[in-house]
Amino acid sequence: MRLLRTTGRLLRHRSVPTAAGLAVALGLGLVPAGAGPADAAPAGAGAPAAARAPADRTVLLVTGDRVIVQGTPEGQGAQAQGRQTVTVVPREGSTDSYVTERRADGDVYVIPSSALPFLGDELDPSLFDVSALVREGATDRVPVEIEGRAPGVVDGTVTAQSAPEFGAALAEAAASAAPDGASGRPGRLFGTAESLRLDTSTQDAVDAPSSEDATHPLELRALDAAGAPYGMQVSVANLDDGSKYTNYVTLPDGRTTIDVPAGHYEIAGYFPTYRSGVLTELRFVVRDISVTGAGTVTLDARTATAEVGTTTPRPAETVTNGMTYLLQDDSGDTVVAYGWISKEAAPLLLSPAAASPVGTRRIVLEEHDRSPQDARHPYTYDLSFTLEGRIGEDQHRVVRRRDLAALDRGYYADVPRRTGQARFAAHTFMDGGFALYQYFAAPQRRTEYVLGSPDITYGDTITATPDGRAATRLAPATYRAGSTVRTDLLRGPLAPGFAEPILLDAAFSCGACRQDDSLQLRVDQLLDSDGHGYLDLNSPGKITSRLTLLSPDGTPLADTKHPYATVGAPAEPGTYRLVYDQTRTGDWFRQASVSRTEWTFTSGHSATRTVPAGYQCADGTAERCSALPLVTATARLHTGIDGTMPVGPARMDLAFGHAPSAKGGAIRDAKAEVSFDGGTTWRTARLSRQADGRYTARWSNPRSAQGQDVMLRLWARDADGGTLTRTVTAAYTVASGTGGG
Repeated sequence: MRLLRTTGRLLRHRSVPTAAGLAVALGLGLVPAGAGPADAAPAGAGAPAAARAPADRTVLLVTGDRVIVQGTPEGQGAQAQGRQTVTVVPREGSTDSYVTERRADGDVYVIPSSALPFLGDELDPSLFDVSALVREGATDRVPVEIEGRAPGVVDGTVTAQSAPEFGAALAEAAASAAPDGASGRPGRLFGTAESLRLDTSTQDAVDAPSSEDATHPLELRALDAAGAPYGMQVSVANLDDGSKYTNYVTLPDGRTTIDVPAGHYEIAGYFPTYRSGVLTELRFVVRDISVTGAGTVTLDARTATAEVGTTTPRPAETVTNGMTYLLQDDSGDTVVAYGWISKEAAPLLLSPAAASPVGTRRIVLEEHDRSPQDARHPYTYDLSFTLEGRIGEDQHRVVRRRDLAALDRGYYADVPRRTGQARFAAHTFMDGGFALYQYFAAPQRRTEYVLGSPDITYGDTITATPDGRAATRLAPATYRAGSTVRTDLLRGPLAPGFAEPILLDAAFSCGACRQDDSLQLRVDQLLDSDGHGYLDLNSPGKITSRLTLLSPDGTPLADTKHPYATVGAPAEPGTYRLVYDQTRTGDWFRQASVSRTEWTFTSGHSATRTVPAGYQCADGTAERCSALPLVTATARLHTGIDGTMPVGPARMDLAFGHAPSAKGGAIRDAKAEVSFDGGTTWRTARLSRQADGRYTARWSNPRSAQGQDVMLRLWARDADGGTLTRTVTAAYTVASGTGGG
């Protein structure tokens, strides 16, 4: 078996055959799905607003799938925290599942299920090392070394245009590799390719892990549910010290022999069963042994008899399920970490086993359930249970209402569409978690039940469309059992602004900051009424931006077609003017198509740090960095979930403040106006001041405006003279008839 060395660190793990879902997310933070090559621009040098974390990258797999990676692998730079998170956006037409694995050196692998029959032979695992692809900058092309020929590979390169051809051919080859339920190895890939691997000078073939200790031959055998030899991969880990031996071992025909040092070992593997390409059952078997000399160990799928299941308080259908297997050696080091999650639920059976005599075994069992289709008020369950040590014969769990937190979620949409949500649950002992996108109709309000526990951190990525456009990730959160938490997504009026940072393992590229005499501006394209920042990822040419910045004497400092700029500025204090224009077109929305935002603010030379650690300013650090006091506005229209208001009384909640971490003067004056004739005339709303820059605006929608979109204009001024003026075209729609949607 060939192993790989990446940046001088040994990768001892090999993937095991597992099945996952349509779009997989791993970890405590997710970046918007579908981000393009521009994400690779370095922070502090004109990076787009989407690249809030400098380590966020989008890379291309040879199969045509896109993987968005957040964070840096362990030991890779000053900001490294040892955590990397990924979101997978499958190529169009893909039916693949995905295996995700975090290896011993911190690298993350994402492996489509169609690659599993060829992995380690024709296809080298390096092709799916997304951490290595980040280091190689493989955003739109993947350099490969190939012996023979393969579809989509031209002159040693797979491009964004040719990768789908390779992926489709690979899926076809995998489907014909063996009949249903069989485990035989296929022949040469495509009949023409002997081997394919990532072409990078940082990866070299090395020998298997070695030890000065004497080794003993260990024969490994695998039998399927019918008792026949089963070709697969299994994990083999030394529980005394994982560095002595931890490996993923291939059993091509259900049998192989390896040499291992003496000690305690745990051997585990999945046994998936497919019918017509669909996963129909998955069995997981684990064995603990003590090696003192030559021996044989058999993983028998027939011993997996404990079926996993739950009973929920309300009737629900299990849509997806899966598990994560984590193993620590006696020193506490995680030596095995891999998972499986399926697009469609299939029976999951575990082999009963005693707790490991050495080390710690944890299994996380997860499922996503949804209410019956005829439910008047839709609901879902996201359940994540920890199984530590012993695997009992009874794996059925009864969930009680008092164990759950209720998330009251509103998914706003002014045009009916399919929206996607990926939610993960990370337990305290985990570096991250797995999730896949679940798609459903929007607009919709539903209750999403999760297990309430201080030991489980939940995170969500929301996309407005199945292809990942208008994506946001929510801050990781824990929920108290018995609590109810309300959240609205994409509630209007949608407008550009400066989102509060979600500080995880990666730094935050400041949206409005000054460092000495450099101004850094990063405008988020869309904020909703709850302050969630979205990246509107329409096709190229369907969104236009223009950002202009004028110095105190009127000199243009920036005039760019991007929502970001880093420029030099005069040292003397003065009043600056910033204007950001944005136009959006697309088929998934109608409202908030055009906006114009103008700011005036005062700034002078600043060598004082006012931002938290983790911020990145013009030079990529937080040193001598101060936040600019740009006035901000958060507006919440009282519309229906479809973005409409009825004829008659209308209301909007307003909160004016300043850009994240900035300390500006108190808000002194504010105004809100609406226009029912495209901006020709404006009507001033009545403002009721609450406190701390908060207001309630009231007006009336005339009957003559039924079915029409309404423009909104906001203005505010703080005690230091800073101002904000924002105009949003089609902020909401007056409903036809008397309903409000």
